[in-house]
Amino acid sequence: MHHNVYFDLLDTAQTALGGTEEQRTRAEECSSRAEAEIKMSVLCGLTPVFPQTHGWDSGALLEYAGRQSLEQKSFLWLLEKGYIRVCLRDDNASIWDAARAAFRNPAYRRLSAWPEFKTRKEREPLVEAMDNTKRWAALPSGVGDRLDVLRRLSEAARKAPGREQELPRRDSLSRLIKKAAGAASGVDREVARLLWRCTGGEVPDPNNRTAIDEFLEGEMQNGQWVPPEVRQVTDACYNAVAAGSVQAHPILTFPLAGANALEIMGRTLPGSMSCDVLAGSVQRLESYEVADLEPVSWERIEEHMKKVQDSGVASRIREAEAAKLIANVAGPERPRYALIPPVTGKLYGSTVGWAAGTLVATLAGAIPGLLAGILIGAVGSTLAERSERARVVERLERKWLGLIQQRRSMIHERPSTSLER
Repeated sequence: MHHNVYFDLLDTAQTALGGTEEQRTRAEECSSRAEAEIKMSVLCGLTPVFPQTHGWDSGALLEYAGRQSLEQKSFLWLLEKGYIRVCLRDDNASIWDAARAAFRNPAYRRLSAWPEFKTRKEREPLVEAMDNTKRWAALPSGVGDRLDVLRRLSEAARKAPGREQELPRRDSLSRLIKKAAGAASGVDREVARLLWRCTGGEVPDPNNRTAIDEFLEGEMQNGQWVPPEVRQVTDACYNAVAAGSVQAHPILTFPLAGANALEIMGRTLPGSMSCDVLAGSVQRLESYEVADLEPVSWERIEEHMKKVQDSGVASRIREAEAAKLIANVAGPERPRYALIPPVTGKLYGSTVGWAAGTLVATLAGAIPGLLAGILIGAVGSTLAERSERARVVERLERKWLGLIQQRRSMIHERPSTSLER
């Protein structure tokens, strides 16, 4: 299981539907980058793995599974074959059943992929519709289509061989936040103070991220200053625990995090952190380095994996290079690979445009297939309408620099071990 990886960019909160224009833009950015990371991972012999909640409440996963025609078919095929996995808890037979149970559970107070339903009472028609497709037409616009995507995704994941279960989290989140609070004491005392409070009696359930978020929001409503690093750290802890629950190595790209939050989490979980530096220069690839590459669709990945499914990791990478899906853009001592992913700009709708972005992965040490660095370069749009082109290009041309540092020892030990220390 040490080839399992978890990407926090697919955190349900990061890819939530609805919200303000800024929140929607950020969700689309996270979804687009996560798609590129998943594709590179599969090509390099890694298995992206996600907890049960992601299966039904990740706007990104539902968007990938809801695309038209062959793209939908290919993404679902990767789920069926176990190249991408969603782990279930032992009391649910499918993602569909997990969603139905969550919709009935008042403890789920915030739904990321179902923003139309904010309370348990509002969700009653949704639960009824899950048992009777004739009721879909009475649901808010687009919800019936989303349910259909959820049903297809659930069916595909159910067919996966050797399904792995999500492990109980118990008090892992509160313990990790306490560890982060201790690390924060030497970085920012105010952040440390609030992190300690997140694990104390002021939060009804310190192992529930929603309860923590509500506590911090209450502090802000009372006129108290809450540094953004506090939420960034609690989110990073949540994602590290989520990775441990599916026995995956956490790839914490830490979207939009501040320097203090990075320092705190670097001390809390050394070796698993990545930093997205959204300001500053980005290494640009020469055109000849990726001249032969074409945008990698889910369909292309399905075709490739059918050919190499019995091959080892190193062989898969060589075959991906030969197929022009990835290109080696550095020397053999520290290979770096690039791919050009198609980028969609709208959830649950027709694609607003395709953009050619470049992602580079550096393989860690002598362990083939383990991501140590990711770079997505500037991307440009090919939309026909100028106004829409300008809007999308402005969003997509934000420069991403990821520096994921992993230790070989962390790959070979169960991720949950680091959370229990």
